[in-house]
Amino acid sequence: MNCNKLVVSGLLLLNILIACGNKKEKDSSHFNNTSVLSVGNLYKSENDFSDSTLDGFSRYWQVFRKSVITSDTSQLSSLTFFPLQTRGTFDNDPVVYVSREKFTKLFFVFLKQWNGNDLEGSTEMDYIKKVEHPTVIINNNHVRIGNMAFHFEKGRWTLNFLYLNEETTELLKK
Repeated sequence: MNCNKLVVSGLLLLNILIACGNKKEKDSSHFNNTSVLSVGNLYKSENDFSDSTLDGFSRYWQVFRKSVITSDTSQLSSLTFFPLQTRGTFDNDPVVYVSREKFTKLFFVFLKQWNGNDLEGSTEMDYIKKVEHPTVIINNNHVRIGNMAFHFEKGRWTLNFLYLNEETTELLKK
């Protein structure tokens, strides 16, 4: 009989812990619109970035960054929402939509553009190589890193917007 009481007590304790955990998630839901974190190595698995949390974005960024550095165009395309949106650096610049077919050319020109962070002329590629664990803000399922914007929609993170400087825009017209 004591064994049965012990099992029942254990199950009761487990239910209480689960209920407290669920309550904590519900109570912290008001933080879902805006969160800040220095993104670290938080892998569940390399390709498991199908949640809108900072952990999910961290895993996405690691795969995205590796794909950029290794020039894995197939993987980059799978990590991008199409049509990809671009525009110049000003809010009133027109949005241009880029198809999957034109993405590779655009993206590799974008990687060569000055990132605007220093006077030495470092590029977007330099920035991506340098920033292994960026500090990010998730605001309404959006993250911006440098001149790239990412969005969580339909159960996954994707690159969905690039800001192009004038030189890059002119190069793409040729």
